[in-house]
Amino acid sequence: KTAPAAYMVVGSLAEEWWSGFVPESSGESVACLCRNLLGICLDGIKCPTTLYTQTAAAEAFYSVLGIVRNALLDVNVMAAVVEALLSACAANTCADSKLSLACLRCLVRLATDSYSSLSITIDLITPTLIHLLSSTDDEVMVQAHEFWASLAMQEALVPLCDGQIVKKHVSVLMPIFVRNLQISGELDEIEGESRADAVRACLSWVSLCAPRECAETSQTDLNMALRAESIATVSAACSLCGALAESLSNEISNLLVAA
Repeated sequence: KTAPAAYMVVGSLAEEWWSGFVPESSGESVACLCRNLLGICLDGIKCPTTLYTQTAAAEAFYSVLGIVRNALLDVNVMAAVVEALLSACAANTCADSKLSLACLRCLVRLATDSYSSLSITIDLITPTLIHLLSSTDDEVMVQAHEFWASLAMQEALVPLCDGQIVKKHVSVLMPIFVRNLQISGELDEIEGESRADAVRACLSWVSLCAPRECAETSQTDLNMALRAESIATVSAACSLCGALAESLSNEISNLLVAA
């Protein structure tokens, strides 16, 4: 009964240390303590005690990730983290998505803060994160899109990231984006708009990261969608055209500057 409260304390402590740059300005003893907190949260996520306790551990883990970046440079540590998060997502029931959401938030943070380490274990992650893009749970679906948006943002903006992960999966991602935009257009205004916003944001970053690949992959589907009778399908195609036009114009501008 006390475990969830203890994890809340761990999360609060980690947030405090992260905001105060404590790990960066302290010695090995603090670094060791940070690694211990990582292990405590991992054990809580992996231990099938109660869903409430696992969720509390995953929520605390999100905060702990900010103070263990050096530890995550170890490939074995990152692999253990990824496997624990994915296992918790897979074991979670559809009746309560809070654990899945907490784990997905952790993966989104890893994509943003620890890209270089995460990219080594990306093959473990992509099947699950592609599958969750089509989740019927709106919040899970939105978090899955945020993961790909974060990954694409790193690959588009950080020179050391060459975009290979996103480019490798464009042929799978683009049809899902179009279908999700179409589904969003068929839902009621409030529910559909929240889904559509997540898809458009993700689509924008993915197309910016891999403009040519996205355009080539989408050409056939776009020709068909723009001629469809369904307003939702045409609207989805127009959103895709807008994202592609923006990303391709950026690429052309960059070529002109370089010339």
